[in-house]
Amino acid sequence: MRRRIFFIFTVLVFALMTSHATFAASKNLDYTKKFRWTCQSGWQPGTFFHKNVIQWAERVESMSGGRIKISVHPGGAIVKPTEIFDAVRTGAIECGHCWAGYWMASDITICAISNSPSFNDNTGFMTYLKGAGGFDFWKDVRRGEVVTIFAGLLSHEAGMWSNKELNKLEDFKGMKYRGPIHNNEMMETLGAVSVWLPPGEIISALRTGVVDAAEFSTPQIDHAIGFHEVAKYYYFPCIHQYVLALDLMINNKVWASLPDDLKAIVKGAAHAQLVDSYTKNWVEDLDAIDKLKKYGTKIRKFSPEIQNYMLNTYIDLYENKYSKKNKLFAKVWEHQKKFLARYLPYVDLQTTDWADKAKFYELIGAKKIQEN
Repeated sequence: MRRRIFFIFTVLVFALMTSHATFAASKNLDYTKKFRWTCQSGWQPGTFFHKNVIQWAERVESMSGGRIKISVHPGGAIVKPTEIFDAVRTGAIECGHCWAGYWMASDITICAISNSPSFNDNTGFMTYLKGAGGFDFWKDVRRGEVVTIFAGLLSHEAGMWSNKELNKLEDFKGMKYRGPIHNNEMMETLGAVSVWLPPGEIISALRTGVVDAAEFSTPQIDHAIGFHEVAKYYYFPCIHQYVLALDLMINNKVWASLPDDLKAIVKGAAHAQLVDSYTKNWVEDLDAIDKLKKYGTKIRKFSPEIQNYMLNTYIDLYENKYSKKNKLFAKVWEHQKKFLARYLPYVDLQTTDWADKAKFYELIGAKKIQEN
């Protein structure tokens, strides 16, 4: 009887050891190997975005028990922000974190998958990317040259900073404007003059009059950089990039060398940081608006005429320019439209028609932000 029990016990132990070894082999697990990465963000040191990249790296190190350590550098420390993709692709650095819009000149499709004009909202864009398969197109636009992970969703950006009032469409004529490629094209239809400048030169350009107006990011980022010190007016809403997503780029060979459990940790840490940073981004923006009001910044809202024109112009660019010139853009845009055709009517159905909203504002002590 004892021999039989011992035999069964031996068989069970052997089976468990064999299955564990098979599992480990199938999952490419290696608990002894350590990895050291260099990462560069596209953001200035001290900004909310750069801090998020540092927090992601710290999260990876903690979750991996120190098996992955990532040294994070700010934009420009190793390469220019616009050179991060090539640096990751070639292996000069292991990974990078930025906004893909910096590479719109190489493929305008990036415009459709890294941000959205205000015909979509944050919930809709995240749902489209993660739930409806939209993020799969990042593989196509990156041509498989790097591994791309969804790593950030911003609160709403602002429309623009300006040193002249913008009350009607005619006010944009002749205005020197700095913005991303797609918004430059929209602004040019209004008679504005596009001026391309890297992020680090925008403040001095506004101060010296090289440009009359410019956009960059969300209120807390704009405030941290000092836009309020060089521009008088702050316009909302953001029509051109109402929603904006960020990605983490990892070198293909570096990614392939990771055991499967560490791949899951890197990706899971990015997604966890996405949620964490998104919610904190909103709070930081609210704080920044309070600071800007106290400073004396004139916070304005674009007139309905201006908003309508900008959004209609974007739809026209998507439909009649980008889609006709770029097959991948056309494919992505058709995919988005099918999603929006279902999403937007449901959002309308769920939107409250609140006649007494002003009374509730009064109850909670809400104060008007924009000036008339």
